[in-house]
Amino acid sequence: MPGLFLLLLLLMPLPGSGIAQARQADENVTYGYAQVLRATPVYETTRSKVPEQRCDGPAAGGNRCRIVQVEREERRLAGFDVEYQYKGEKYMSRLDSDPGNRVRIRISVVPEQGPVGYR
Repeated sequence: MPGLFLLLLLLMPLPGSGIAQARQADENVTYGYAQVLRATPVYETTRSKVPEQRCDGPAAGGNRCRIVQVEREERRLAGFDVEYQYKGEKYMSRLDSDPGNRVRIRISVVPEQGPVGYR
């Protein structure tokens, strides 16, 4: 019987180990939905130089061609700034896509002071 107790003791995760933290995190997480109040698209402008061939026409006295660097500007959607409300509190996040009327949220509850052994 003392051998079984020793085996169980060895299999228990130590405080501060990754296994203990993962189990604690799994137990304190739930998911819910929050009401979206506003979703504003955010655009990002990028500039780049690309090589382009330019040729002089016959009116300019010949067909000489050269490569020139042309600056291009591209505006693309970077995401959405989303304001949402959960249990009367307002929050903001930047999301990759427009969430619609509701956004799924991850709710995690942890004590303000860490457990003994985590200090």
